[in-house]
Amino acid sequence: MIIRELTLLSTDLPATLEFYSRKLGLPILRNSENKVSFQVGTSVLTFEQTQDSAPHYHFAFSVPAGSIGEAMEWSQGRVELIQSEESPIFRFDNWAAQAIYFFDNNQNIVELISRDALNSPAEHPFSVNSLLGINEIGLVFDSPLQGAGDLMRQTGLDYFSKGPVTEEFVALGDESGLFVISNPRRNWFPTQQAGERGRIKTKVEIRGIPYDLDLM
Repeated sequence: MIIRELTLLSTDLPATLEFYSRKLGLPILRNSENKVSFQVGTSVLTFEQTQDSAPHYHFAFSVPAGSIGEAMEWSQGRVELIQSEESPIFRFDNWAAQAIYFFDNNQNIVELISRDALNSPAEHPFSVNSLLGINEIGLVFDSPLQGAGDLMRQTGLDYFSKGPVTEEFVALGDESGLFVISNPRRNWFPTQQAGERGRIKTKVEIRGIPYDLDLM
């Protein structure tokens, strides 16, 4: 699955613009009173202003294989990384991946992930151009298995071959793009922040077929 665009809600669009354009340095594609869009590699990240409360989302950007150390150094000058007992770098042996995490201005959990099987090694020093695209979108359903089943029937997606498939957490897609689905009683790793259901719009490509999804 290729994630072409992700649209989320923000209660403070000027602060969101400041965070992603100034702190992270993402190029601005579109900017209006009610919406702002950023280029993230091959993907577009859009935030829409809401006057209501917005959920705290989780999503991930892909970075080149073997570059998570450089990603950490680049990020530390811009954001406060979430720490484990040993390091800001979290390793997932079963997924052959490494990741770092931080909060944006909306308290969304943003992840930079390096997957050994996906990307060729970086050829240039790490920069904002090393953010290759949106790689994961976190979804919250009361029943992750039921929510996953609905998406599978709608799009033809399969369970992620490296798992897991449980009542608490399910992954759909492949290493190019994943829906990671949690229930609201489970915290998003590696935080104490429980998953919250809220409106998510995304444009994805699955086996060459485009889908425009409006998810709640």
